[in-house]
Amino acid sequence: MSVQSVSRFPKKWIITIIIAAMVLLLGVIVILNQNRRVYTVSEALAKRTELNGQRITVRGYSLLVYELTTQLCQPQRCDCNQSGSRYFVLVDADAFAANQQGPITTEFLIEVYMLDCEGDECSMTCRPINPKTTNELELTGLFHYDPTMSHSSSLDSVELDLAREKIDGVWQPVTAGTFTIQLQQP
Repeated sequence: MSVQSVSRFPKKWIITIIIAAMVLLLGVIVILNQNRRVYTVSEALAKRTELNGQRITVRGYSLLVYELTTQLCQPQRCDCNQSGSRYFVLVDADAFAANQQGPITTEFLIEVYMLDCEGDECSMTCRPINPKTTNELELTGLFHYDPTMSHSSSLDSVELDLAREKIDGVWQPVTAGTFTIQLQQP
């Protein structure tokens, strides 16, 4: 049997098979994305035991939590103290509004560990996202619940490429970068 006598698939068939495979793959991706459950902060916290250890997507608003050294400097100046943060908290819209009147208990928030912030008493530089955004966020990460830590819940290993924010009613990818956050002046 010679090499020339071996039958080959016509090019049209190969192209048709490739196109069919691409359409099938696209359909699977669409179906998987439709089945992705997005929780509000309240819904995730209500199911915290069931969701513990799972990769989930949560929607909410961010509130920056930061540490600040408390040296007394005379005269007061920005470079007297140091500030920093590794996380912000995600809350529902009601808790976000209530934060304007006072602190929120850990039962109503999810700590999101994804920040790298450093600064002084007047400002901090944060990356990879702006934790002071007033836009609603949608974050996907690994959910943890530890009942021994005052009902503390957290989201870590956040997938930045899946993070979205709602700007003027439209969901868009979160802008990643380096952001300067203004703090209270001394």
